[in-house]
Amino acid sequence: MDSSPAELTARLVDLEIRLSHQEVAIEQITRQALDRDREIHLMAARLHTLEQHLRALSPPDPATSEEETPPPHY
Repeated sequence: MDSSPAELTARLVDLEIRLSHQEVAIEQITRQALDRDREIHLMAARLHTLEQHLRALSPPDPATSEEETPPPHY
């Protein structure tokens, strides 16, 4: 590979520019992933709270079949 110093310098500069762009992209993706993770944890906590509220509002489970009295026609 007989490349002139100018060609090698140009290739090196091109690689450095590409690396710089990749570092920026990785940083953005990392921030987005962290934001999504925080959102997921927040939504999970909200869902848990809603489930607790729904359980508190719902009537108790009906009695089991052994505890139920038979209908009047028996």
